[in-house]
Amino acid sequence: MLTLCRDNEMKIVPFRATDALDLIRSGVIECGAQVSEPNGSMASLAEFYERESMSVTCILEGKVLFCAMIKPLWPGVAEVAALFDKSFSNHALSGCRAAREAMDQVFEIGELHRLQTTVRVDFAAGVRFAEWMGFEREGLAKRYSHDGVDAWYYAIVR
Repeated sequence: MLTLCRDNEMKIVPFRATDALDLIRSGVIECGAQVSEPNGSMASLAEFYERESMSVTCILEGKVLFCAMIKPLWPGVAEVAALFDKSFSNHALSGCRAAREAMDQVFEIGELHRLQTTVRVDFAAGVRFAEWMGFEREGLAKRYSHDGVDAWYYAIVR
């Protein structure tokens, strides 16, 4: 169980499916694309991630700031997908610090040696965030996203 708590304003808590669905309804930024209404597959995915004990949500002043949904692939390796509230850029430094702290605990709790993700090539803020978090670019996935946009493969290997 994650035991993170930044301060009275920001905290990292175990992920709940409703966190992601509420973010989506509020106009979340995900992989550079704005999504406004969850569909059935999104709800099913959110429920899957809720069952995974490594997934986390960052709460700021009672509001979901971001969700990091982590899917174990096999022992020692997991993949992360993130959803960000539109206001994340207003709290980027503290949010990034909280995310980095959560990631360190995820590596420990999940006994990971590799955490990987993809970021759309047209999502400059996502690229900056991944690189700030310590992810290293490993390659290009052509026509990877649901709308055919290329994505960068990133990973942290410890």
